[in-house]
Amino acid sequence: MFEISGFDTAGVVSLKRLSLVAALKKARELVEDGGWDAQVVDPTWRVHTPLEAQAAWSWRWAGSAAASSRAR
Repeated sequence: MFEISGFDTAGVVSLKRLSLVAALKKARELVEDGGWDAQVVDPTWRVHTPLEAQAAWSWRWAGSAAASSRAR
């Protein structure tokens, strides 16, 4: 289980998701909706942040865009 924690205008946010992808997506949504200090803790106690996920997704997107342009 992946635990998401952070803050929003109502106070502390504490959620859980079954996968890292789903947890990072929810943490990113929390920040996009005005929350702060969002993080995901995985079952091995490693801490992930939405910025880490954004960097990974950006890299993947850039890689897939480059691959598709080479295919043309």
